[in-house]
Amino acid sequence: MSEQRSVAAAVRGRAHEATGTPCQDVCAVGVGETRAWLALADGAGSCAQALHGARAVVACANAFLWRNRARLGRPEARQALWETLRQALADEAESRACAVKDLGSTFLAVQVWSGRFVAFHLGDGVIGCLHADGTLETVSAPENGDFCNQTWLTTSADAPAHLRMVEGPLGDIVAFFALSDGAAEALWRPEGGRFAPALRILADYLRDSGTSAARQLLRTFLSEDVRARTDDDASLALLLCPTARKDEKRIDPKAAKAMRKLIRFLQARGAPCLRKLLERHLHWEGADVWQAVFLPLMRLGALTHLGGQLYVAGAKADAFLKGRDHGE
Repeated sequence: MSEQRSVAAAVRGRAHEATGTPCQDVCAVGVGETRAWLALADGAGSCAQALHGARAVVACANAFLWRNRARLGRPEARQALWETLRQALADEAESRACAVKDLGSTFLAVQVWSGRFVAFHLGDGVIGCLHADGTLETVSAPENGDFCNQTWLTTSADAPAHLRMVEGPLGDIVAFFALSDGAAEALWRPEGGRFAPALRILADYLRDSGTSAARQLLRTFLSEDVRARTDDDASLALLLCPTARKDEKRIDPKAAKAMRKLIRFLQARGAPCLRKLLERHLHWEGADVWQAVFLPLMRLGALTHLGGQLYVAGAKADAFLKGRDHGE
């Protein structure tokens, strides 16, 4: 059984930065001895206290998932969660002397335990999963209304009818992730429900490099790559399932260390060839950048940076890099 790990981050969008508005996305993850969970809420820009509403429902979801594992797979779990969320919003509204409608947000949550999972979803975010064979699949797609930017919030009158619950056996699922609509704009395509391969890379990196390094990578990824593709706040929560195949391939510790050094270098200075490759893959072109670029380079030789420049040892590695850069 693999170590259970989870990571989450939220960054302020360019539109909110321009107006001095704080990030209104809130996300959290948790890990227990036999289970893991995530929760995410995207505060609605039209609601005056959206950030506080998002914080309230995420905190409420964390407590609900922790206390109610035994009943999560039952049909009544959806109604029980909804009543708990509404009470949390009512309490928050009372403490802030505002109306409940001022606290609106979308809501996403996933918990895995004992070979099963349950996902709850309201609004225009998206929930997905990663299978052991590397396939990325949409678990719950965004729900939008008839007009641009219209969706259902925790404060919508008909929200109970739109709160989804998806549950079932884990099977070969090895990770789940939840994205706010800002992150989904950059990483998910409605046509066919396709996710960017970058999500697979993040899951692999979390598994092989640990929570602290993965959290730093996720925040940098959202701040630089995702933020460049959307004006909205962007948040992403990722958890590894507490079960894993025994034959699962793991990266050599030395290779993982080299990977971390390379990513830190690219973040700090950039290298035109590799940055171009990475950006191409983040734009849905080509194979998985992890499998196509980083692992082969690690196998072929040492990765070092000298005098502010990136050098790849070995003629084979150099030829490989140039060939990939030209799309060969």
